[in-house]
Amino acid sequence: GFRVTLWIHPFINAECASFSEASAHVVSDANGLPALTSWWQGNLAGYFDYTRPSSGDWWSARIFKLKTDFGFDGFKIDAGETNWLPSGFDFSTRLPTNATPNGYSTAYVRTMERFGGMTEVRTGWAAQDVPIFTRMLDKSTVWGKANGLATLIPTLFQFGIEGYPFVLPDMIGGNGYNTVLPERELFIRWMQANVFMPTMQFSYTPWDYDLELC
Repeated sequence: GFRVTLWIHPFINAECASFSEASAHVVSDANGLPALTSWWQGNLAGYFDYTRPSSGDWWSARIFKLKTDFGFDGFKIDAGETNWLPSGFDFSTRLPTNATPNGYSTAYVRTMERFGGMTEVRTGWAAQDVPIFTRMLDKSTVWGKANGLATLIPTLFQFGIEGYPFVLPDMIGGNGYNTVLPERELFIRWMQANVFMPTMQFSYTPWDYDLELC
């Protein structure tokens, strides 16, 4: 009875068996050769190029196959920001100068729109009209303004001012990068704030604490 979304990303490591096929669809340099980047799971990787429609189609067909073969309801799609672009990237034949490199993120979001309303991305540029979730970046498990609970509502307002209505807050209680539960009061207050926002996600769950929170 649960809806299940799959976490995916727009990178392919150079050592992957399918890299030779995929290399025609990653960001290239001015000579048309694959330009490699580094990310959190690899130092030599291709970054799929959604500014090239044929590459977006190629990538999307494979992701749709995952969805249909395994019955996923949607996707949590990571990255997409321009800071992951490799040095020497070249979009000169596809993006105007005043949309480079940010137009990469626009093309990325518009590609992800194909997967429907349960899709989430964590970046966007000139993509306010795309009806999918735009997620806040990871929040820390703290009370204050150091990326903690105190920043949750201001970040939501900022998204709204910028024209993004389908805001997906980060995990209740913070992102949960360690195994220590957030203090109970912090978790409760975070959940209370989050309940008035478009959707809720948990790193830690109420039953991690006690039956009273369930």
